[in-house]
Amino acid sequence: MSEVVFENRSINRSHPGFSDMKGFFMSRNPGAFGAMFGHHAEFELPFPVFLDVLNSGLTKEDARPLEFRYRSTADLLGARNVVVTYGRFEDAWVRMRGDKFPQTYVDDDMAFLNIGSMAWRSYVRSDKLVFFAWHEFGINGLLEEGSGVKLETSRFHLEIADRPEIAIQISRYPDLMKAVVGYRLLTREEDPLTTDLRKVVAEMPGYILEVPDRLPSPAQKQILDYYRMYEFIGEADCHVPTLNEIVAQTELLVPAVQQSYQATWDRLIAQSKTFS
Repeated sequence: MSEVVFENRSINRSHPGFSDMKGFFMSRNPGAFGAMFGHHAEFELPFPVFLDVLNSGLTKEDARPLEFRYRSTADLLGARNVVVTYGRFEDAWVRMRGDKFPQTYVDDDMAFLNIGSMAWRSYVRSDKLVFFAWHEFGINGLLEEGSGVKLETSRFHLEIADRPEIAIQISRYPDLMKAVVGYRLLTREEDPLTTDLRKVVAEMPGYILEVPDRLPSPAQKQILDYYRMYEFIGEADCHVPTLNEIVAQTELLVPAVQQSYQATWDRLIAQSKTFS
């Protein structure tokens, strides 16, 4: 039996139930204004429930290709649950992670909710790694040419310091741990307006990412700048004619990202004299 080919096209958004489906997926979305203040929402769904909701608001002709796209990713990863999350401008994403590739996850867009497209963006990402900035050259050397995977680098972000996988890495760097702890001990006397605004924000639904207005000391800033957050990323080409091609690219990128992460972990963490 030949493989069914699913065209990457627009969906029918006038189908009965579409608005209810969209409302369900985006019910906790604060919208663009809220997201600009770091306010976002995400909630986990069992994968069968996710598919049931998807099918409830789409025609069979539209639901089948999208189910193929998301189910293929979930099966590849061994994902039993998905997380629906939101970007800055109300663009919805579904994030999948499973036990087959434990340090790798996939972000597939849900562009059909807002712009009616079946596929617009798809990213394969690794968990983040914390290293000295000068390790970047060595990490790039571990990437396989032609794998479609690249390395993304950013400064160390204090707001994710409590994540278990990050906290473990931070604990291996005494100077970084000291800088993080010291920064959090900083206090300031808040003016009445700030206090009132915090009360208003606290009553908003979802999650508030607070951007602190106090700056680290020069010594703390030097240490925080000395470290980098690294992650491996691959992007599937979602402007190809079929969803089959997108799925095929994802199936190649997932093991490539996982392999890059594992090679880095083995080379720069497990075998490093820096760690005890």
